[in-house]
Amino acid sequence: MTTNGGSSNDGVIFSIGTDGSNFQLLHTFPATSHDGKHPYGSLLLVGNQLYGTTEKGGDNDVGTVFVINTDGTGYARLHSFGSTKHEGIKPIDNVILVNGALYGMTTEGGTYGQGTIFKVPLN
Repeated sequence: MTTNGGSSNDGVIFSIGTDGSNFQLLHTFPATSHDGKHPYGSLLLVGNQLYGTTEKGGDNDVGTVFVINTDGTGYARLHSFGSTKHEGIKPIDNVILVNGALYGMTTEGGTYGQGTIFKVPLN
């Protein structure tokens, strides 16, 4: 995954073999922000799905949580940040899976503007 690059320079998700072969572009983040843009952190692999975050994009242009299948199909935005005054914004770290929900951190927003810990249920 790269924070920049792709046709709109808003980031891409790719796969590559451990020997450097079989490069495959899985997703290009578009200039429109619905999907999110500028992905950060590492991807979390669960079964045949990858979960991650973007620093920008979404409904309020302050980040998203997304999922994509390992073959590049099924990209979906699971959460768009910034919908309430005290919600965190700009998630730029990894997510973890605990009891059917993704947890992560944001770098800004929240009650004191210093970030939050978030939970995104998967069901």
